[in-house]
Amino acid sequence: MSQYYRTINKIHAPQEQIDKALDRVYQPRLEEIRPQKAWRGKALGGLAAALAVAVGITAIAVSSGTHSAGFSITANAAEITTGDFVTLGSLNPGGSGSGTTWDQNEHVLSISYDKCFKLFLKCEGEGIERVTYTVSDGAYFGLIPGTMGVSDVAPYSNTHFLADDEHTELATSYTVDGAFDVTPNLIFTAEEKEGKYCRAVEDMQVFGTDESGAKVIKNYSWSEDVCCDMFNEYIDPKLDITATYRDGHAETRRVVFEFAKGTIMGREYNEEEAKPHTIVEVKAKLDE
Repeated sequence: MSQYYRTINKIHAPQEQIDKALDRVYQPRLEEIRPQKAWRGKALGGLAAALAVAVGITAIAVSSGTHSAGFSITANAAEITTGDFVTLGSLNPGGSGSGTTWDQNEHVLSISYDKCFKLFLKCEGEGIERVTYTVSDGAYFGLIPGTMGVSDVAPYSNTHFLADDEHTELATSYTVDGAFDVTPNLIFTAEEKEGKYCRAVEDMQVFGTDESGAKVIKNYSWSEDVCCDMFNEYIDPKLDITATYRDGHAETRRVVFEFAKGTIMGREYNEEEAKPHTIVEVKAKLDE
């Protein structure tokens, strides 16, 4: 250590340099104090919080947007829901097909019905690109071939009264571009062979013979009554409506039907004045 101190004592510097060095040692180092670091930290924290909120809102929008909002189905300005049945209209007693066969002893062998009406339905929702309609269990569509906006028509395989109409295309399914409204015929069909309704028609004495022995109909009000009962018992028609959205996802809702008897005042060609006649009303609601 004596050699260390001897060496130090031999080192001399001008007093001016020593004073400057001491000033730098004791001068506050203000330039090293950086309060902006704390401010930047707060700003980044606020930005992170804002991003978290934005991400949260986006997640909510994705989870509860059009995927869950669905689409509405209306008919005659009334929305079809899972609540009470909504009346869509009445089946056309004319312009539809029905047939009854019987033998020479007035024994009814079969009864069949094909009854139609115009299906005025609207599907509304945000971002719908196309809508597909599919019927089953006793129903089919009657479409005008080449209808604008209609594609992917699935033909109806059975031959019924509309099959000979060159202006009608029978289908169980079709798709409509979301920009178009299409109003097809919806046809319900049912048949019974030698069943209770055949026996009921015999009991009504619907058919008879005139003075020349030709077969005639004696009761003109029986048909719609029997039609309504047969539809309610023998068929269970369903209409599946699938909306495909522009983002690619799809939703399906099912419409179910029931039939009810209504009354109108009308006159058959053999009647001198108007009388009450049965009509078949079509009601619908969403399947629960």
